[in-house]
Amino acid sequence: MEKKKRKPSFKRLRKKRDKLLGEISGLLKKDFIRGSIRVQGNRCGGSKNCKCKRKVNPVLHGPYSYLSFRGTKSNHSILLGKAKKDHAEKAINNHKRITEVLIELSEIDFTILRYHNDKLKDKK
Repeated sequence: MEKKKRKPSFKRLRKKRDKLLGEISGLLKKDFIRGSIRVQGNRCGGSKNCKCKRKVNPVLHGPYSYLSFRGTKSNHSILLGKAKKDHAEKAINNHKRITEVLIELSEIDFTILRYHNDKLKDKK
């Protein structure tokens, strides 16, 4: 026999929604960046005899961390020192959490609309 799903409680959905709104409000006060950190080695502009210029098994300088950011019109990249890297990691994680919370809020709003349409304030 198939179990019938219970209608989610409106009160529980609203409580969870309010909690998520509080969380996202706090996250929006912090820095957030939609980007990623990549690590790479580089060739120098120094002498021709540098180990990074070898044709076979070159040994690149680094590794160096870069923040890659995709803007509205182009891609951007900046070299990250230790302090910048720590800040960038936190900002990237904040952005990821904001995205997760928005998805959760959207799912809750969908469920409220689906099962509790009669309780919505802006009915026409």
